[in-house]
Amino acid sequence: MQAACYLQNNSGSDLSVIRSRDGEQEQSIHLRAGSSILLEDWLFWSYRVAREENVLRYLPQDPGNDFVVVQGFGPWTKRIFRAQIEPDGRIFILMPEQLFPAKAFVEQPAGFPLAPVVE
Repeated sequence: MQAACYLQNNSGSDLSVIRSRDGEQEQSIHLRAGSSILLEDWLFWSYRVAREENVLRYLPQDPGNDFVVVQGFGPWTKRIFRAQIEPDGRIFILMPEQLFPAKAFVEQPAGFPLAPVVE
């Protein structure tokens, strides 16, 4: 079952999140500083995050089961994890019990923090 990501914008500025796959691109999602969004099917997409001065590109990684919470039941079951984008553009994974915005991060799983490629 695919995981969804609650992404918190702790970058200090508003962002635009653009998801794409197989050459198709979704409409950008405005993400205000200090707010979060739910990104369904995390691993099926690549992400571009636009901010004032540049565009950051990310290839998502699986955070592993220690960071995922299962919610719902039956066909409505979802695997959800929490992540936070920082001012330097890195995306850190949070433990399920951590609240947004996190001030410190636990040891990150392989592939995290996600480091962006600047376009």
